[in-house]
Amino acid sequence: MKRILVLCAIVASSAGILPLAAQSSIWLGFENGKKMFREGDYSEALIAFREAVAARRDTYGNALQKLDSALSSTPARSAGDSMAKVIFAFAERDFIASEIAALEKEAAGSFRKKLELIRMKRIADSFRNFIDALEIVLDETPVSVLRDSVAALRYEVVRLKSFPEAEYWIGLVFMQEGEYELARMQFERAESMADSYRVPDDRFTVLYTLSFVYRTAGKMRDYEMALLEIADADPLFSDQSRQYLRTRMMETLIEAGPRAGFDKFISLYRLKSAFALRAFDELGSYYLDSNRDDRALLYLAAAVDIVAANIVESVKSDDPSFVYTTMADLLGRSMPKPEIRSYVESVDLFRLMFRLGVALERKNALAPARSIYSVVAAEGAAGIWRDKSRSRLSR
Repeated sequence: MKRILVLCAIVASSAGILPLAAQSSIWLGFENGKKMFREGDYSEALIAFREAVAARRDTYGNALQKLDSALSSTPARSAGDSMAKVIFAFAERDFIASEIAALEKEAAGSFRKKLELIRMKRIADSFRNFIDALEIVLDETPVSVLRDSVAALRYEVVRLKSFPEAEYWIGLVFMQEGEYELARMQFERAESMADSYRVPDDRFTVLYTLSFVYRTAGKMRDYEMALLEIADADPLFSDQSRQYLRTRMMETLIEAGPRAGFDKFISLYRLKSAFALRAFDELGSYYLDSNRDDRALLYLAAAVDIVAANIVESVKSDDPSFVYTTMADLLGRSMPKPEIRSYVESVDLFRLMFRLGVALERKNALAPARSIYSVVAAEGAAGIWRDKSRSRLSR
């Protein structure tokens, strides 16, 4: 029993271990495909991406077969869901007590070291199969993710069989070659593998690309749903407890008086979801154009607030004492800075603000709408949106 506890402690103490630094040949092949794509060699890039997909599928498919074979053995079945107990059950069968003690001593608390030492020994196929499957997962997944769970280990093997990053780049090849329907199908395939991304947020890149494809094809419902997938991942929408917050945000923005209005809204609420900004922007504009004004107001307000929060953060990094008072003051302080001016242009802030003003007008919230128009109308960098805002103010 004591030896079981020692093995369990080794798994727990390895919680900070990261995946191996060296990239596998699969990832190297994938990266080589990206290089060829960027050089315009699309046919060779396609071959590289497909080979990477096949290699990933075969590698982890083989690992799954090994794992299932190992788990069907008597020692594994008797050990339950703990990886440490499974390893000990195999070790107890294949080693004598003194060998186990020597392994524990030499491993010195390192889980990966223990696996390497076991691999060097003469062990039964079932034990070796389990170690093989475990090690190949640990090349991609921190041991902490496995939580000493055999079920979690098996889930990771299945998850890693898919290679959505390569599937996505296959879609980019098809799109580059003008095969838009094939590209769409490929992007949808990549999206269906969302759980398998090495970097989970890479899923948003696929969804944004899909939204572009859908919009180009006139599939506006699909376009909307792809953007909502992104927007709904933001805590403002994914957390049901924030329904009240969303309501209060809109009430603050629409209501008149010293405790409400556009500047009070920006002062009170600071959203920081960079990944969702484009989705909020496009959804707000789409809903405004299709006369769904309540939804347009919510998403456009969220988009403007994210941009304002980023500018405030930048100003405060130079002047920690800065306190937001008005958007006019914020822009007056920040627009002379080239990096902020570039950011404002890249996110098209003045278009966003103008469209938010239109959404407010439609809700008969004329005071905050005119407040926004006044800011945009005074900004020389606002271009056409300055002219449009002046036109609205002259009504």
